[in-house]
Amino acid sequence: MKRSRGRPKGSFGKKKREAMAKAQATKPTVFKPRVLTEECEEAILDEETSFLFDEAEEKNLSEKLERTIDKAISTLSADLKGLKRDLKEELKSHVRRISKLEKENEELKKRGEALEEKVTKLEKENQEQFALLNKQQRFSRRNNVRLVGFAATEHEDCIQIAKSTYLQKLVCRTVRLNVPTETVK
Repeated sequence: MKRSRGRPKGSFGKKKREAMAKAQATKPTVFKPRVLTEECEEAILDEETSFLFDEAEEKNLSEKLERTIDKAISTLSADLKGLKRDLKEELKSHVRRISKLEKENEELKKRGEALEEKVTKLEKENQEQFALLNKQQRFSRRNNVRLVGFAATEHEDCIQIAKSTYLQKLVCRTVRLNVPTETVK
């Protein structure tokens, strides 16, 4: 196993520890996680840190980052404005359709109510007509006599047939009802 020279990685020498203690004494005490504090102090105090940029590179990188962020923000802003415009148009379209459907619904309700009234009126009239028809049929049946068992001939006189049939067939039955025969003729 090969031994490395110097102190172990992550440990500090006497001078560095004193400088850190002095820096800690001048700073107000704020709770910081120990791991994060140690890593930051190592990065600051370590002489071999190569990840720090010089000021020109840092400024250039900062400007590039700002331009990229500005470009992304302007692109997103334009996209959002377009989406907002499209959304407004769609919303207006839907509002128009909804109002049109509401008007149509109201018209259909009115037509439905009118049809219901008309149907109710027609049902009532139908019942009245049926009652009148039934009444007429009753009067018609009362005024008419149907003779069954006689052959129908053309150009017959119904009244003459009824008189002759009455005299031939029904007179004897009338007598049986204790009605004198003279009154029947």
